[in-house]
Amino acid sequence: MSPRRAEYLPSPQRSLGTIVILAAVMATAALVGVEWIQHELERRLSVQVEQELKRRFPQVKWHVAGVRQTTGGILLSGVTATLPTIEGKSKPRPILMAEQVQLKGNLDTRHMMLGSTRIKEVVLVRPRLIAERLASGQWNLTKLRPAIPLLPKDVPAVEIKGGKAEITDSNGPLSGTIIVDNFQLRLTPPDEQLDSHWKLAVAATSRDFDALRLDARLDLESRQWGIEGTVSSLDVNNLFAALAARQMDVESLDKSTRISGDLDARFQLAGSLDSETAVALEGHEEPAAKLRGRLDAELTNGQIQDDRLPYPVHGVAANVSWDGSGLRVDDITAHFGTARLAGFYQRLHEGGLSESMHLLVKHLAIDRQLVSRLPDTIREPMRSFDPVGMVDVNWSMEKGTGVNDRQLVITLQGMAFRYARFPYPLDSARGVIRLHNGMLTLENVRAYAHGQSLQFAAEIEDPIDAPRGWLKLAASGPVPLDDELLAALDPRSQQFMRSLQPSGQILLEQAAFQYDGQRLPAHRQLAVRLSDGAIRYKAFPYPINRLEGRFQLADKTWQFQDVTGVKGHAFLRCSGHGQLDAQGPRLAIDLSASDMALDDDLRDALGSLDLRTWQFWNSLNPSGSLDQVALTLRRDPGESRTRVALVAEKYRTDSDSGRVRGDGIRIVPSWFPYQLDNLSGSFSYADGVVALAGFRAQHDDAVIRFAADCQMRSDGEWAVDLRQLAVDNLEVDRDLLDALPGSIGPAVARLDPDGQYMFDGSLKLLHRNSHQRPVHASWDFTIETAGGELGGSTRLENLFGGVRLFGTLDDQGARTEGTIEIDSVQLREKQLTGIRGPLWIDRGQVLLGRWVQSVSGDATPHSLVGNCAGGTVQLDAQLIKNSGSRFLAEVRLADADLSRFSKSLTTNGRLSGRADAWIRLSGELGGVHTWKGNGQVRLRTADLDEAPVIMAVRRLVPRAEPVQENTSSTEIDLRIVADHIQLERIHVRGETLSLEGSGWMNLDRDINLRLYTVVGRGEIRLPLVKAVLAEASRKLLEINVKGSLENPQISSTALPELDDTLKRILVDLENRPSRIASPTAEEAAGMYR
Repeated sequence: MSPRRAEYLPSPQRSLGTIVILAAVMATAALVGVEWIQHELERRLSVQVEQELKRRFPQVKWHVAGVRQTTGGILLSGVTATLPTIEGKSKPRPILMAEQVQLKGNLDTRHMMLGSTRIKEVVLVRPRLIAERLASGQWNLTKLRPAIPLLPKDVPAVEIKGGKAEITDSNGPLSGTIIVDNFQLRLTPPDEQLDSHWKLAVAATSRDFDALRLDARLDLESRQWGIEGTVSSLDVNNLFAALAARQMDVESLDKSTRISGDLDARFQLAGSLDSETAVALEGHEEPAAKLRGRLDAELTNGQIQDDRLPYPVHGVAANVSWDGSGLRVDDITAHFGTARLAGFYQRLHEGGLSESMHLLVKHLAIDRQLVSRLPDTIREPMRSFDPVGMVDVNWSMEKGTGVNDRQLVITLQGMAFRYARFPYPLDSARGVIRLHNGMLTLENVRAYAHGQSLQFAAEIEDPIDAPRGWLKLAASGPVPLDDELLAALDPRSQQFMRSLQPSGQILLEQAAFQYDGQRLPAHRQLAVRLSDGAIRYKAFPYPINRLEGRFQLADKTWQFQDVTGVKGHAFLRCSGHGQLDAQGPRLAIDLSASDMALDDDLRDALGSLDLRTWQFWNSLNPSGSLDQVALTLRRDPGESRTRVALVAEKYRTDSDSGRVRGDGIRIVPSWFPYQLDNLSGSFSYADGVVALAGFRAQHDDAVIRFAADCQMRSDGEWAVDLRQLAVDNLEVDRDLLDALPGSIGPAVARLDPDGQYMFDGSLKLLHRNSHQRPVHASWDFTIETAGGELGGSTRLENLFGGVRLFGTLDDQGARTEGTIEIDSVQLREKQLTGIRGPLWIDRGQVLLGRWVQSVSGDATPHSLVGNCAGGTVQLDAQLIKNSGSRFLAEVRLADADLSRFSKSLTTNGRLSGRADAWIRLSGELGGVHTWKGNGQVRLRTADLDEAPVIMAVRRLVPRAEPVQENTSSTEIDLRIVADHIQLERIHVRGETLSLEGSGWMNLDRDINLRLYTVVGRGEIRLPLVKAVLAEASRKLLEINVKGSLENPQISSTALPELDDTLKRILVDLENRPSRIASPTAEEAAGMYR
């Protein structure tokens, strides 16, 4: 055998090595196979376990991290049960998590292969159980109910070691979580041979309690169960409170409520496992009547915090007991702010469900903060009284079969409040408010305001929602009628009362309110008495003081009677009634007064009713007092203003003297500022119309009588119609001149009247809204005098007669047309009689005589004519007031008796003959230096022998025969310049001696004349004779007259040479007119220009 072959032959050593190696390889392969087989077996077992769990618990998603067979069982690790979706959760949440779950029993490979596996015991090591009440009310643990029920014999024992539990209830007003940090549990199924009871033992500790012990049993045959246990130092948190609240049907818990306290309890419960229990497991309450047993607990150190309360309820303590008959909570005590609470509660099931509770609260402080936190049903009624102060509250409730009794008794301990419907502040209120089964009664309730007590009594059913009943009040004494009281009235009453602007003391005699189901009283009655009061009604702001009277209000109607008061010296009596309608107030007030002053208060009161009245009052400027006044105020719904009617009287002590009672009335009208004193008569006002009847007034010695109607218009205008206007003993003084309207005053002033005048006629005045001239007027009256005077330096004296004037005053000024009717007047000691003629006065001119026709529209012009010195005199004049009072006058005298002028033309002699004259004069009244004019005088059949000038001439010509009466004539042509009268031609004709010449004189009667004697009457006009006389004139006498008209100084010159004066005399002798001529209109106008 070769050596190589020998290598392959087994030797004993080599065979052993090979066997060892082979054995090692096989062992390794076996070990790897077993591990693989074991791993594969555990994987398949894990899948099988998950499938089995899913089959039995289909509502839960299971996950097992690992499965491992152990001696005598299977060990599951990382077991998690998760609900696919949980209500209200955005993500799935586990309900069970266990580090290990040990399954003990016949669970080895052989039993598995034979299909005879059985789980006898389940041990959960350090599991975490998450229990949560869902929005549907169910607990999430109900999802762990197996879909395939187990037979009791198949249920294994269950043990939990080191478990934790988290129990959460977020479905309800309160939410909370109970954390069980460490609990042990042992569930022992019944032993078929020994007994039929299930047994459960639980021991746990938690942050919410010190220790919990629970033992439970369940008999499957009798389906009876029982639980007993203890819990010590249980922290009563929101979850426990929520569970308790559900059992007591308490619905007022809020999410903001936070409850705490310590509870020690012993409990023993028993019951029957029936459908009701199944319902309870679904989240519905099991009726307490189905349970048997007893629970005793003691609550200490309780506290309730709630956002609806201003401060917490603390120191809560109570003894709680429960048994089959019901729940009892005794010896309840607590503190709430300053208040102490005590009470009890019980809920019983014997003879039907019944519930009762009693709560006593002492020294409860009521304020706005507390009221604001109360429930709506209580808060709103409480707010209507705005209470502040201390009360005791006694609340009791009892309900059950046929019984439902509730009573709230509030004892006021110095309460202050303001009732919303009459928010008058009351304080120190005491008494009892009782609300018994919806019936509110007030018992001996008394409050105070300003030291006076107010007694309340009431019986009102259902006072909050549909009040029916009555409320009465009465006061023991008066309180101030101030803003505080007015603010308490309802808006309409307050508006009216504030319009009265009242003050004083007011006594509430009675107030009664009747309710018929509405929140507002259906009927109300009010009676108050006013003392030492004052009002100033805005609609008629006339202040009345020291008011006394009684006011009544019945529903919307008010009235007052025999209300008296004073205003200054006036005594007033008032009565009235009114009604507050939806369309507006209805008002009727009657007021009478005596000795009422015409002051600014009365003016403003009348003016507030009607601005026109105020304006008219101001236009009269009255003062004094009225003896008797009757005033009525009326207003109907829908009217925008109050209607007023006023009747007033001012009496005279006698009809002759004009004296009046009390303070005399004085007026000074703005439109005729002439003061009238001691007015008397009757006055009435209604709807803007003033009527005056039988009025009498005085101004110094003047007596004025009149009747009038005054109309105030809505646009602010007013009209006065003065009728039967008569004035006696009127003196034209400065007061009257200043009062006359427009240009009338200055025109009358220039007449410078003196003496007493009589006035009779009518006057109408209209106040317009015109800025140019607010007062318009029209008049028609006659002014007469007996012995009066007119004129400036040239006086009209002993004037008898008058003038009738009718005219208007408007925006164009005053215009007066009139007729002068003077029976007799003296002018420079000359008497004029029977003067008649037209007159015109306007703002620019005064016209007399025929110039009036240019403005009056008369068809025929008439001069002012009269009788003078046995003849007639005519006057036409015009005065222009806008240009320095320029005037133009024409005076014509016809057939006057020359003897009537003897006194002014002679010293002590006598003249005779007839005179004609005319004169035209123009200029300015205020300046004689502006005067100019001309004229002519003609004396017929005149006897001038005793004239001073003629007598002086005769002494110079002793052989001259006297001028024989009825045979001589005189002609004088004159020209006026300033105060000089230029006598441009003087011609005195006699049978034997004539005088020719010229000269001047002035208004002081100074004269300067140059006269020439002429033989015969100088009537020869033949040229030859004229030449002879011219030659002969050289032998005439020249006479110079100087001095005064009464005392002339005469000198003469014999045989003067023929000079210009003499030549003019001779020419005039030839051209002298045969009669006196009046100026034509063109001549007058030319002279005026």
